[in-house]
Amino acid sequence: MQHAIEGFFIQSRIDGYLCDNCYNKNTCTQQFYIKDPPEFLIFQLRRFDLFTDPPIKIDKEIINELKIDLSPYVITEASETAECYYRLYGMVEHMGTLSGGHYVAYAKYKADGK
Repeated sequence: MQHAIEGFFIQSRIDGYLCDNCYNKNTCTQQFYIKDPPEFLIFQLRRFDLFTDPPIKIDKEIINELKIDLSPYVITEASETAECYYRLYGMVEHMGTLSGGHYVAYAKYKADGK
């Protein structure tokens, strides 16, 4: 999971970006950061590739860490990084194919922590 998160926040190059000021096409870079981390965070992983013919379900296993560190991607108003950790409390899994299946939810039980 941490690897998938890193891929989202990686700096990417944009060729042919149209500048809002001079209206010239330029090459630039973009990178996402988090300014105000929420108390709770929900991820939705795209597990279906609808742009292939035929569309496919992506069955690659995702390792879910119990603790996710988003600290490198949080920027404070002082332009410094801040600690930002989340614990995994639940997940939903699709079992089946594109044409059918079931969703199963898993959640941490507060009384025993499992």
